[in-house]
Amino acid sequence: DEALQFDTTLAQIQYAEYLVQSIPYVYNDWLSDVPGMNYDIYVELDARVAQARYLYDTRNIIKNGDFTQGVMGWHVTGNADVQQIDGVSVLVLSNWSAGVSQNVHLQHNHGYVLRVIAKKEGPGNG
Repeated sequence: DEALQFDTTLAQIQYAEYLVQSIPYVYNDWLSDVPGMNYDIYVELDARVAQARYLYDTRNIIKNGDFTQGVMGWHVTGNADVQQIDGVSVLVLSNWSAGVSQNVHLQHNHGYVLRVIAKKEGPGNG
């Protein structure tokens, strides 16, 4: 397959990857070099997940949008840091003067979707 549905998220791809890695009997229990009964389906699904990840990465004009590489590719102002929370890279802005930005090139008359998940902690405005 050469395209992803426009609403496919990284979380969905990661969950599919988790499910594929959970497939039992990929290799023989006693001879680890010998394919098991689920080897063929595992190889096929693993390749599809890898293709989905590749398509996801290439369709996104924002680089490192999931912050898996820290703030690489982002212009950082103030105190911005990336933390691992439940196995997910999360951008943490410690105050309202902190921020990150990235220059992107847009095509005229072309539609884009920007998806952001944000959470505010603690009291105060915002």
